[in-house]
Amino acid sequence: MKAKRYLNRAHKGISVFLAVVMVFSVFTGMGSFTANAAAEEAEVYMIDFPRSGDPNPGGDWGYQSLEFMNGWNSGSKTRFTEVRSMYSYEGDVCYCIEPGVPQSIGDTYTKRDENYWDNYPSAYNKTITPDKIKQLIGRILQYGYTGQVSASWSSVNGDDLANVMATQMLIWEVIVGERDESFNKVGTGSKHAVLEVHSKTHPLYNQMMAHYKRIESSVQNHSKLPSFLSGSPQKAQTIELIWDGTNYTAVLTDTNQVLSNYKFTCSDPNVSFSVTGNKLTVTAKKAPTSTLTISAVKSAQRKGVVTWTDTVYGPNGGIQDMITYAQTVSDPVQGFIKTKVSYGSAKIVKTSEDGNIANISFHITGNGVDQTVKTNSRGEIQIDNLLPGSYTVTEANYDKYVPQKSQTVEVKSGQVSTVTFNNSLKKFNVTVKKQDSETGETPQGQGSLEGAKYGLFKGEELVDTYVTDKNGEFVTDYYICASDWTIREIAPSEGYLLDETVYQVGAEPQKYEVEYNHINLGVTEQAIKGKLALIKHTDDVRP
Repeated sequence: MKAKRYLNRAHKGISVFLAVVMVFSVFTGMGSFTANAAAEEAEVYMIDFPRSGDPNPGGDWGYQSLEFMNGWNSGSKTRFTEVRSMYSYEGDVCYCIEPGVPQSIGDTYTKRDENYWDNYPSAYNKTITPDKIKQLIGRILQYGYTGQVSASWSSVNGDDLANVMATQMLIWEVIVGERDESFNKVGTGSKHAVLEVHSKTHPLYNQMMAHYKRIESSVQNHSKLPSFLSGSPQKAQTIELIWDGTNYTAVLTDTNQVLSNYKFTCSDPNVSFSVTGNKLTVTAKKAPTSTLTISAVKSAQRKGVVTWTDTVYGPNGGIQDMITYAQTVSDPVQGFIKTKVSYGSAKIVKTSEDGNIANISFHITGNGVDQTVKTNSRGEIQIDNLLPGSYTVTEANYDKYVPQKSQTVEVKSGQVSTVTFNNSLKKFNVTVKKQDSETGETPQGQGSLEGAKYGLFKGEELVDTYVTDKNGEFVTDYYICASDWTIREIAPSEGYLLDETVYQVGAEPQKYEVEYNHINLGVTEQAIKGKLALIKHTDDVRP
């Protein structure tokens, strides 16, 4: 492609010449062109406005010389509004995409399809990606001017020319980084804004601004995302999924009122979505183990973008690159948001009847956790970095304590959930039943089963004493289970010998599961017996 300029006939003394160059059309990316590819003759033509005979030839038609963002500029100050077209002076309009880079008659270009943007250096636009630049330019062309250029445009019939100017300004704003993913303006810092390139005294300024605002609004509506989404994953906000007792959920409200146009997806099959009015509910059956990116897509279309280039990019490029529109292409509008579930903690608090609370083992399971922990000297242990959800905590079995039931603790995001275990010691009491070793419950002679004194011993230590009642019984208080409890008679009841038998109570804690346990113990006594002499005599005296 080659540049041709349609000089204003009012410019005396300036020669006009045309040159035509054959260029090869390459649509396979940014590699070198194929020598035997089908040749296409293409030229770019340039027309300056105002034309001769314009009723307002002295207006401020030119560009200002300004510095833009990311190293771009508007080039030298001009006196004319310059419009470019393809194939003829009044051919299809084309637009500059390298502001400030010169263009001269005789410049040669190569035609590229949308793959041109795959190799576009991101350093020349730090606001959006090259792919997003391409998308936004295609949307500008969808709503901006894509018709033919007319040499008859003037300050009195210049609405199409004003539309061209507005379209070019918006394309430049995208190129230099003044527009974000949603086509909103961003601050330019110490640099000039692209719009400043046209003086407000330009004869078509008001018409240009009307088209500018119309195209801007159309592209923004085209690109409008639900208010909680961002145009790129890198800039997406992260929301917290909260456990509701059944699932992890979040409810988001779209203040832009476009939610119904979008479909939501996530790579995690446990995540689902539902839309009610302007509210999106995100639900996860299981807590994600890492931050998830949710994508939203709206089906749309835009103009395709054809680029004419010298394959040298940027503000210091060789010659001015340009674009024209191609057939309509699919243009899905994407938005992103991220979700996470913050970790929580479970705290186990141990209390015990005997004060033994240190170094007690607990087992915690759930949500991929399976570990044993031990309490500190305060009877506590905190397990951090747990995914929200239900966990089962089980205390290790200790014979002397009543077994504890496992407990469920609900861990919540960013919170410490506490579960308490209180240990009760296993206890016993004994009913001692004294019987005569020969007659059972019936005492012999003048003897009695009542009044026998017994001692309850732990090891060799006498702990308590008890006396049998009229039925030969006594019932002890409750004592802590252990294996060395015994009953011994200290003093016998009337008519009975002292029983020196040591009776094992059988209060070993491993035998019992509950706190209060009853033991029946039988003891026997032997009656005191004396010796009886029998003397036989007779009173029968025979003579």
